[in-house]
Amino acid sequence: MPTEHDTCWNCMDEQQKFRCKGCGFAVYCSQVCQKEHWKALHGTHCKYLSGEKKLAGSDHSSDNCVSCKKTSVDYKQLHKKDSPGMACYFKYFESEHNLFKKEFVKLLRNNMNSSKTTSEKYEGSSNFPFEFGEITGNYIDYLDKLISFLQSLLCHLLYRYPKVQKLGELSRMLISFRAYHWAASLKSGVTSERVTMTLSFVSFFFSADWILELHEILGKLELQNGVTAWNTFMFLYEILGVSSMILPLLNIDINTCDEESIQRVSQYQLFTRTIKNEEYKVFVNPQLLQVMEFREQIHTLEITDAEFNLKPFCEIYEHFASSECNMKAKSQDMPKLHLYSCELCLTDVDPEKCQYVFNSMWFFDSALTGGMNRDKMTWEEQRKACASQFDEERAYITFSIGSGLRVICNKGDCKDIFVDHVAVYRIQIFHSITSMLSKYKLQFKDLKCWTCKLLSGNSHRCSTCKSRLYCSKECQNKDWNLHKSLCDDLKEDGKQIKIDSHEQKARGGDRALETFAATLKGCKCGEKDCAMVHDMRRLYGKMQIQETKVEDEVD
Repeated sequence: MPTEHDTCWNCMDEQQKFRCKGCGFAVYCSQVCQKEHWKALHGTHCKYLSGEKKLAGSDHSSDNCVSCKKTSVDYKQLHKKDSPGMACYFKYFESEHNLFKKEFVKLLRNNMNSSKTTSEKYEGSSNFPFEFGEITGNYIDYLDKLISFLQSLLCHLLYRYPKVQKLGELSRMLISFRAYHWAASLKSGVTSERVTMTLSFVSFFFSADWILELHEILGKLELQNGVTAWNTFMFLYEILGVSSMILPLLNIDINTCDEESIQRVSQYQLFTRTIKNEEYKVFVNPQLLQVMEFREQIHTLEITDAEFNLKPFCEIYEHFASSECNMKAKSQDMPKLHLYSCELCLTDVDPEKCQYVFNSMWFFDSALTGGMNRDKMTWEEQRKACASQFDEERAYITFSIGSGLRVICNKGDCKDIFVDHVAVYRIQIFHSITSMLSKYKLQFKDLKCWTCKLLSGNSHRCSTCKSRLYCSKECQNKDWNLHKSLCDDLKEDGKQIKIDSHEQKARGGDRALETFAATLKGCKCGEKDCAMVHDMRRLYGKMQIQETKVEDEVD
């Protein structure tokens, strides 16, 4: 199988055979794919990648930069005197900008089946095909915007704490994340698809243990009350990690999943936990709605005020509070609680005395399943490392996938329960969504709609070329204006013909069941009666490939 860097920019499946003669970067498996991608996307980008044209906002100039006009602080003085003001990232980090271009071009060169000398010819004359949102205010999408906020905060921190070397390593990692997203945006014009592509890359390199190491240093230098660049960065970095785990759910056509899975993400769920001989019941809002709300929260996020000063930390994290607080404890009622109510005992806490704690669920899941190969702490050590952030008897607020921001009062029976209880039941909630996501990413892997890019159990082939899949008549009709000029060529080429949908589903089901069996063996939580293993048995145990009334092929 060809690797990602070897695949055609259009079908992203077949191995590339030649590159675009205009820009020298885009690669394709056939003339048909090149023609299709040119009309859909590459015709817009090629003139910039080739150096023929230059896009306003793709290079920095203080005269046309909206961030420069707003700049409210001189970063070079930050090491002497802290300030809530933010400044233009490009003005102070020109070297990082140059590094970004090298990383971006390197990713594109990896797609080229050519010599280094040939590819360097294109590198020297190429221009960026997108605007920098920091310069013009126009970002590619919400993920590009989130990464740019992290870069801006990190620039502030690097000038404030120039001796903390680990910050530089984080900066280079963010450059890689954003460069990858820009490269993905050259291949796909569908936001959900390119975001998923990038988040897959992010999840591989995302480092939560780095954050805890840095917090040992910077957490002592910056209080969470008021404006704090470090805590804001730490929180938004966690949001990036959370995104990599849950946003891909929006790429699945939920309505074509089995009934168990549909209920899992569209209805309230109940989780129980016995804590100090008391049984608590925690209800979780419908997860699909939560993920959709989470995406919108990233989209509408702003971290500076009208004067370009960083907003107070609590204002930034409160932006991610769920619109509904439907947690309950010890009761069959579902009272609507405000953000600063303890999710277990329901006690209200003082926001001024509530501490945010980095609690990345990706961090825990990686330790639990042994998903990464780095030398790392065990599952128990991870929980204790997060708990080490707590101040004695101070309430803490964490971001919990499935529930959003939630508070533990850390008093009475709720004191000292994070390691043995809170972290455990929260990862169970988290696992209920990621296990379903894993199942359908495998089961519907080869059933991606060509138009909307959803992984759908309803996907069917074009009856003529049998090379393009559509999840509905609407998507097929939407693509017809372009597809009608290529359909006969795809049929004649014959190299992208898909097997019929029923067989695709059967193969996908087999893949999912194989992974299920391997996951059961890989659980490292150490609990005798693991709730997550039980949950996966319920999800997969009665697995049947859902039959649909949609025909395999549609004219």
